Amino acid sequence: MEGDGSGRPFFFPKPLVHITEEFFKTPGHEECLEFLSRVAAEKGNTYFVFDRRNEAKISECCRLSFKLEKSDIEDAKKPWRMRYSALQNISINLPRIAYRAGGNDEVLFSYLKNILEVAVKAHRQKRVFLEHLLAKGNNGPLGLLAIKKPDDEHLYLRLHRVTHLIGIVGLNEMVQYHLGQELHESREAIKFGLKVIAALKLSCEKLSARYGVRLVLEQTPAETTAYRFAKLDLRWFERAAKFVTKGDLSKGEVYYTNSTQINIGSEFDPLERIHMEGLFHPLIDA
Repeated sequence: MEGDGSGRPFFFPKPLVHITEEFFKTPGHEECLEFLSRVAAEKGNTYFVFDRRNEAKISECCRLSFKLEKSDIEDAKKPWRMRYSALQNISINLPRIAYRAGGNDEVLFSYLKNILEVAVKAHRQKRVFLEHLLAKGNNGPLGLLAIKKPDDEHLYLRLHRVTHLIGIVGLNEMVQYHLGQELHESREAIKFGLKVIAALKLSCEKLSARYGVRLVLEQTPAETTAYRFAKLDLRWFERAAKFVTKGDLSKGEVYYTNSTQINIGSEFDPLERIHMEGLFHPLIDA
């Protein structure tokens, strides 16, 4: 609450609050939650991380959810071994796929599958490149990540536990163009949005098994990506994009709705918004 030496919030590293189901059964949790919420309201930097069942989440800027394996429990006994990372994020411009599909479901899902293959190819190319650099050991440009301790069989960068992120931007606009309704405007729209994300998740699982890498969907932190995608589409797909792009087109202050969220500008009950957006969370690990 006091902040750093100058009274400013701690941005990196951020204060994380891991909340389990046991938290709400613990005496005094109401007072604790009240204080945490006050810090969040005044400083704006508290991360609330919900750990449920056999899943753990790590978070510093973005978040990553993964199922704990037996080896993770053993690693926890030696903190040095608890090293997880996501090498990069490749985001998919969902509205553009809708523009190209022209209202045809079969074409849309075919485009989705093809663009995901391209994203995975890019991930694999970067992984091979990094493996080449890591092989140079201390003499290479990634010497720090190539450190290896005598009691650890893996390099500091544990490639076998690395996650490759497939980002998603503009689901709301994709559905809006394809069906004529935004996610929050009809049951049909939200169901179609869930169908799209479920198809992407299934494809990620199949490609993960095929290539032996961990691919997961991510709600892209798209503060700039949502703007960039919208600007590019207004240039190359102007006739289609101008009907669904959010913001002020006359000033060029445009954007797509981030990831799987519903239109931030819609007048909507906050609790209903949380419930609706929460429907997507079981399908997305990052």
